[in-house]
Amino acid sequence: MSSNEQSRCLWGILLAILGAGCLSAASASRGYPLYPVSSGRPTVSQVATLSATVGVGAMSRRGGPSIFIKKVDGRDVSELGATFELLPGCHVVEPASPALAQRWAPSDTVGPQAFVLSMQAGHAYTIVLDLFEGGVGGRRRNLYGVEQDSSWQRTATFQPVTPETAARACAPRVNSP
Repeated sequence: MSSNEQSRCLWGILLAILGAGCLSAASASRGYPLYPVSSGRPTVSQVATLSATVGVGAMSRRGGPSIFIKKVDGRDVSELGATFELLPGCHVVEPASPALAQRWAPSDTVGPQAFVLSMQAGHAYTIVLDLFEGGVGGRRRNLYGVEQDSSWQRTATFQPVTPETAARACAPRVNSP
């Protein structure tokens, strides 16, 4: 093989490896499906995406180890990743009690919290933990949820409730005669 042929062969192998890496990165960007996938996955525009972010001042990390989704609709998902896909509808999301938040604001004792999210197809939902320093109270934290539409415009903000309240909010409603 001539040096030109070897060079073209090496470039071809390099491009094939890079192309495979891009394909695997694109497929890895989707969240863990929390729905049956027996007949294939719906498109991204047909599902809702759920993730978590922790922010300290102006910096934030998406899906960092300090905050993660513990349960969705009563199912423990803490070992399944940082981003999830759900079918549209009412879902109860429970974030873990982040150790970082307890160390950050130890006097801020908050019990278990959950979010009731009426998820829409093509929208993204993020559980946000903001950590602040300074001011009258010293260190403090703020936990809330955000909904964004397919163009990444914020469409709603959600406050946490107790897990018991959240479970009742998504329970099937029985119409009284």
